[in-house]
Amino acid sequence: MYRLLLVDDEPIIREGLKKLITWEEFGIEIVGQAASGTEALAKIRTLSPHIVITDVAMPNGNGIELIQQASELPDPPQFIVLSGYNNFDYVRSAMKAGAINYLLKPVNSDELKLTVSSTTDVIDTHIAQKQQYDQTLYRLRHDTLKRLLMNQITLRELRDRSHLLGLSFDCPNM
Repeated sequence: MYRLLLVDDEPIIREGLKKLITWEEFGIEIVGQAASGTEALAKIRTLSPHIVITDVAMPNGNGIELIQQASELPDPPQFIVLSGYNNFDYVRSAMKAGAINYLLKPVNSDELKLTVSSTTDVIDTHIAQKQQYDQTLYRLRHDTLKRLLMNQITLRELRDRSHLLGLSFDCPNM
């Protein structure tokens, strides 16, 4: 189940988004709402949403600043920007910051469905890539330690691999 955070300074917009499409059809649960960029960043840190739909112009931190700040987190969400401003500078800034799409208010439900569907596809791809990376890293660590125990690895290769794999052999008994 994907987790979604809705961010807009207008409560009526947040409520409308909740009802615009059937989120469960996409395997999405709305885990929270925020009325500003500052509040949203705090909720992103605690709720770890996969997707954030955010307005651009809000008090206490706009949507573009939110995307920039959240992109520095270890596992940032995917952002969909929803705005009443048909302004190319906003679009460019949002996309440059890492937004997956920029939709204009009032949003069309079909357009939102397409965007949500493509966003979940991106998330699935990221998850699969991370799992593959983690499995490869595990195998390399296992192989390195096995070769170390069997005295089948050179000191140089051990240093290179330990740095790459985050293995530390800095202990007094080694």
